[in-house]
Formats: sequence, C-alpha cells, structure tokens
Amino acid sequence: MKIFILLFFLCSFAHSNDSKFIFPEGELELLQSQNKLGLYFQLKPDWHIYWKNSGESGAPPIWKWQLTHAEMIQELWPSPQRIPVAGLMNIGYSGNSLFVFIIKAQGPFDASLDLEFLVCKVECIPYFTKLNKSFSTLKTDPFFENLRIEFIYPANITPADLKFKVQSQNENELIAHLELPFEVKNLEIFSEDGQSFQAAAPTLEPDGKIVKVRLALQTNAKTDLNQSAFLVVTDEKSFEVRFLKNQNSFFTILFWALLGGLILNLMPCVLPVLSIKVLSFAQNLIS
Repeated sequence: MKIFILLFFLCSFAHSNDSKFIFPEGELELLQSQNKLGLYFQLKPDWHIYWKNSGESGAPPIWKWQLTHAEMIQELWPSPQRIPVAGLMNIGYSGNSLFVFIIKAQGPFDASLDLEFLVCKVECIPYFTKLNKSFSTLKTDPFFENLRIEFIYPANITPADLKFKVQSQNENELIAHLELPFEVKNLEIFSEDGQSFQAAAPTLEPDGKIVKVRLALQTNAKTDLNQSAFLVVTDEKSFEVRFLKNQNSFFTILFWALLGGLILNLMPCVLPVLSIKVLSFAQNLIS
C-alpha cells in the first residue's frame, strides 16, 4: 500500500511533454545537434544521479533507445565526481550533466527513449519516463554544442604511451603503475568494476610521468583483474583504459618451463635413464 501511494505521489508531480521530463527534483530534456543526441539533466541543489559504477549505493540510469532512420553508434558519459552521502561514497553527477549519444543518420529521423533513473539526496527516488522527438534535419544546435564544452568526455583514442600495469595484489589492495604521456596537476581514476574495487579515491603517488596507484579492493574482489576498465581523468581530458597484460609473461613461463625441465633431467634418478639412452644411440651409430 505504501509503495502504491509513493508511486501515485510521484506520478502526480512529474510531467512530460514528449522531449522534456519535469520532476520535483529537477528536469531532463532530449536534445539534438548534427549527428549527436543529448540527454540533459538539471538537478536542484544537493540532488544527484549516478555514473555507470554508482559507488556504495544507488544505481546508474538505464536507457533503451528506439531510432527510426538512424543508428546508434556510441554513448559518452561525462566524467563523474565522488559524492559522499551519509557515510557512503557515491559516484555520479550533481547539478547539471549531459549524456551524449553519437548516431548515424542521413536525414530526418525519429528518436524514442525509455528511461529509468534514480535521483538521490540521502533518500533515493526512482523515475520512469519515455521521451519522443522527431528531427527534421541534422542541423547544428548552438545551445547543445556550447553545453557540451562544459563537460569532459573520454577521448576517442587513448594515447599509445598511456599505460596502466599491475605491480602487485593482495587481499586488501592492488598496486599499479600508470604511465602518462604528459605530467598533470589534477588526476582522478574511477573504476568501472564496483564489485572488485572500492569507490573511495585511490592513493596516488606521482613521480614525474609515472604515478603509483593504490586501489583498495572489496572483500569479494576477483582474483584476475587484468581486464578491469578505468576512467582516467586529467585536467581537461579523460581516457578509458584497461590494465596491460604483462608483455613478458610468455617468456617468463618459457624460462621457468626450461629451467624446470633442466632440473628434472639433472635429478639423480633420471641420470641412469639418460646414460642408457646415450649408449643405445651410440650402438645404433656403430651398427
């Protein structure tokens, strides 16, 4: 009964006009400019929504696009921030945020979006809405383009000399070295894996272009974290990176295999067998 009353209350005070959804804690709008769609959130003070890894509470937005005469190519999440709330560390967006979606279209197209999201202060309120809009041309929207400049999105290409390598790992933390192609003053690292890595900011120990990163692990963290994805945010840029596999792993395995084979063949119990094989080989040569 309480859930029904809450949902009735929310539906009574939320309003949608196809491309815009207004709710007590803020509003969101569907925008378009050239080959980009935008989902623009404007929240009232102290309220926030979540990144793809929401941190210690909450959940990220869930969207389902239906495009007519267009194709979805890529989605871009703006760089998030850490938001401490009631002793918990969340990762998300307070104030305004703009999610950008790259599309492929040759002319007029229709966009329909089913959206589910949480907006939170200390308590969280769920919302479900549907936005629709027809776009007659792929025109440039100056408002959208100027707004997009205010946020930092992952670069299309990660520099080849940006490397993230695991150095050691125990049950409490993972230590890695981040090699940057440039020196930065402000650096933040967000893990996409909230089940293995804690939401708190990692400890950073910079030494020129190399930063020692200490990442606190969850108690149920995976043992193999080689494919873990991260967002590295610098002063004005961000990059999506993964841990690099140890390039010497094959040679290391080969070395230990050869060493093991050598030790095995030099064991006392193997030497008589080797002498018999040598004598048999010599007899074959003589005959």
